[in-house]
Amino acid sequence: MNTRVPYSEYMYLPTVSHQWSTYEDILQPVCSQRDITPDQLREILQSVAEVYTRKDRATHFYKELPRMLWKLPVEERSYFLGVAVPEMAKRATEIESIVGAKTIILLRKRRGGGETRTVFFTPYQASALLSLAFFGVPMYWPDGDDGIGRPFVRFNFAHFFHDRHSQIHADTDRIEDASGLLQADFANCRVGGGALSSGCVQEEIRFMICPELILSILVGAVDPLADYESMYIHGAIQFTDYTGYASSFSCSGYVDKVAAQQSDCLIVMDALHFDQDLVNQSTQYDPKHILREVNKCHIAVTAPGLPEGVALATGNWGCGVFGGDPQLKSILQWLACSVAGRDMNYFPYGDSRVAELGRVALVAEQEGWTVGDLAAKILLYVANWANKFQDSDFQHVCSALTVRLSGESL
Repeated sequence: MNTRVPYSEYMYLPTVSHQWSTYEDILQPVCSQRDITPDQLREILQSVAEVYTRKDRATHFYKELPRMLWKLPVEERSYFLGVAVPEMAKRATEIESIVGAKTIILLRKRRGGGETRTVFFTPYQASALLSLAFFGVPMYWPDGDDGIGRPFVRFNFAHFFHDRHSQIHADTDRIEDASGLLQADFANCRVGGGALSSGCVQEEIRFMICPELILSILVGAVDPLADYESMYIHGAIQFTDYTGYASSFSCSGYVDKVAAQQSDCLIVMDALHFDQDLVNQSTQYDPKHILREVNKCHIAVTAPGLPEGVALATGNWGCGVFGGDPQLKSILQWLACSVAGRDMNYFPYGDSRVAELGRVALVAEQEGWTVGDLAAKILLYVANWANKFQDSDFQHVCSALTVRLSGESL
């Protein structure tokens, strides 16, 4: 989606733009065309792009598209070009009647801020907006300034010392298969990350297999998530299965999960970025960074409107390209879920470093600690743990956790 980003709490549909009639002239014939070729589709998309950019750039955008389409199986290619593309053109040209308004609310930080904001789309409205995006028709932004209010939210750690730990369940499946649970999106601070540009790790993969999530980029990625903010998305459906990760990622065919996923909630929470430099990675053991991560996860699982008593399905949050320590992050998420009164289902994706997470839970239970006890131990001894967290299992962590709060050294 091609957009400018001035300060505004809403955007206009392209129907209010003086260029809309040009887009309509390009797309209207496509609505009834059932024999579109790959080269013709490229020309259609280039024509749309030429309305707002130079011809040479428009040509560059889509030059590889025909070759990709010719690689599809004949049946899939015929359906896409003869059925899907005309239907998308129809929905794009009827966007205003489908949405029922000329504007779309943005999830922006309102001046004076502090409230929860919600944007709702029906599946049909979502498909129409995604159809606009497919053809590259840009939304229209009103003029405005770039001022943003930034309210501060306090996190009450006093609750830590009254709450018992929640339960941890270790799972070997994938987070998106945890139907009925709150499912973590290991997000970029700009929602969607590289889903529409580059990158193909946990968040981008989720957006590719659940394309309705792309609308969150439209309404929510104008401002990056602040340390006190999270987002949750309800009802986005997975349409395709997949194999691989990053460079090995590949869609593996249609999957019908509509009935099972209508009640699923995606919890969007961004971790701090510690790059692969060892000096920078070590800063994650700084107490202020530890508190930030616990705070972020706690905010994410206590958002207004989330169903109570439903566990969080999560895993190695911020531990891939963001360089986080999965042993530390697993404990921090556990602390946050415990304060929130939610169980945690942990999906390690085969990472042996967190294979014994349950052992830490057992130690905490045997010692009778509250959440506050465990949090205090982490903050007290974390400087000494910086190198020990990198071990292959939780041996040193468990040893450290059994040290009393009397100040006994490790």
